[in-house]
Amino acid sequence: MTQSNNYLNTQAELIKSTPIINDVVDNIRTKQLKMFNNIDNIAGYIKGKTNVVVGRSDDIITVSCESPYPKEAALLTNAVVDSYVSYHSARKRSTVLEVLRILQKEK
Repeated sequence: MTQSNNYLNTQAELIKSTPIINDVVDNIRTKQLKMFNNIDNIAGYIKGKTNVVVGRSDDIITVSCESPYPKEAALLTNAVVDSYVSYHSARKRSTVLEVLRILQKEK
């Protein structure tokens, strides 16, 4: 149970991490959102407006973003989640390839 909780909390922190948020900022659709008008540090703004909560009884990570524009909040939330999924998939793929290389070398 503790390992699961630690893993989920780590993933929750990763969702708001700089690589994930910078990927969201680099997304051209994100820069066109009204919520970013007059904002100099978009990455910092996104970090401050993004909420990530690990469920206590269901192990579900809930991601939400605050904005005066509800549709933009949904777009931003989806962009954050998509960025995290892409990052996580790339890391898994990299790990699998490394294990395969090690096994082929040992063979």
